[in-house]
Amino acid sequence: MDHFNDISDLSKKNQRTIKRLWKQKPVFVDAITGLHDAIEGRFYREHPDFVSPGWSKPTYEVNGLVPEGKLGTYANPKELLLESFGDQEIHVEKGTRVKGTRTGIHVHESGGITFVMRGKGSITDAIQGEPNSRFSKGEFYYMPANTPMAAANLTDYNVTLMDLFITPLGSPTMTVIEPGYPGYSST
Repeated sequence: MDHFNDISDLSKKNQRTIKRLWKQKPVFVDAITGLHDAIEGRFYREHPDFVSPGWSKPTYEVNGLVPEGKLGTYANPKELLLESFGDQEIHVEKGTRVKGTRTGIHVHESGGITFVMRGKGSITDAIQGEPNSRFSKGEFYYMPANTPMAAANLTDYNVTLMDLFITPLGSPTMTVIEPGYPGYSST
């Protein structure tokens, strides 16, 4: 994937929205959806031929490899915002990806965005059909819908992340497709 993902390269309005979400200050729904749409649109403009490869359970590999890192959930997870609008929900959460750990292989059925907010380490994002990419403090990455992926902190430092999802009402933000990771269900 191309590395065009510096938060500082986003519009001032979108940078302000990220800061306000992080600090749990009030933010207009239109500002959040505008941020989401700008990043999602940017991803598909930069990857015009990207097509979700689909997914199935169980899955143990991304791009033919077991992702590096020990399975581990976020340390200190915190929901920053859960707000409904129309038939959709906005989910904003933060957590620490501890050094040496990774998510289980999963999909975001509606896509999503991760912002690397704090820490000296980086996140290695493995997305099916794409080369692995690394993201450090001040960067973000888009997670395309229905695409197997795993995110790992393969550094010696913890990293604090903020995730943004917009989903249909009542839909999960993440579907785990790797057995052994919390939330996995064979159905």
